[in-house]
Amino acid sequence: MSNYWTDNRIIEKYTNILGSKYAAIMYVAKTSRKIAEENNNVISHSSALNYVVTGERPKILDSKIDLRSYEDKVFDNALDILKYVDDEDVCKAVVSSIEESRKLLHLIYVYKNVDDDPRMSRIRILCRLIWEDANTAL
Repeated sequence: MSNYWTDNRIIEKYTNILGSKYAAIMYVAKTSRKIAEENNNVISHSSALNYVVTGERPKILDSKIDLRSYEDKVFDNALDILKYVDDEDVCKAVVSSIEESRKLLHLIYVYKNVDDDPRMSRIRILCRLIWEDANTAL
């Protein structure tokens, strides 16, 4: 089996149908986002992209578990990283950021009671760690 990232049969197929490589890539990306969103973003957009390109359905979509409950547990586990952070304002800002990000389905940063650059940077780093860790597990 060939590597689907270097063997671009999927892109070539859609390029022939849609008339340009740009249109083909946009179609694949849009389809991937749609699949992720139709599944309540239980799978990440990159997993959905792999699904579109390879045709291999992510196993999590076939499971019988309550996907929303599973997602909540994954994010709760990811938030455990905050027990190592002493700055209460940073922790509150990270939790707020993750909660808002989950509602909007993409990562954003909320800087509650934090206005200095080093602590804002720390919030961004922690949020990215938590967001990526949780989304990788999904």
